[in-house]
Amino acid sequence: MPRTRPAYPPEMRQKIVELARSGRTVATLAKEFEPTEIAIRNWIAQADRDAGVRSDSLTADERKELNRLRREVRTLREERDILKKQQRGSRRRGDRRDTTKAFGYMKAQEDRFPIATMSWVLEVSRSGFYAWSVRTPSRDVLSRTPS
Repeated sequence: MPRTRPAYPPEMRQKIVELARSGRTVATLAKEFEPTEIAIRNWIAQADRDAGVRSDSLTADERKELNRLRREVRTLREERDILKKQQRGSRRRGDRRDTTKAFGYMKAQEDRFPIATMSWVLEVSRSGFYAWSVRTPSRDVLSRTPS
């Protein structure tokens, strides 16, 4: 759902939370400063969590850390999947460094994984892959392939 207005600045949120704690009602603050009563109540609850008064949910720092870790896990899973699929096609560990095989694998998987991620995981250059993908095969390679 798109936002209809920009988020309120943290200084304004802090000021409203302090005013609410000093005894002003949430309803009067909502009428005076624009945010809804629910938004103000949420700000107060989050400020209480950050201060350690409440423990029913995550603090802002914990939520940031959780999001960072989730992104990291997503990246690691993608890298693991790339390596797992690539190693399934090759028997020896040394085959992973064979750029032609790595480029062939990248070409076959380019609709599933980003080229940049695959080139980083497989330790080959992205520019080398793009050069390889448009290069015409040599006569030697063509003579070795069955017609």
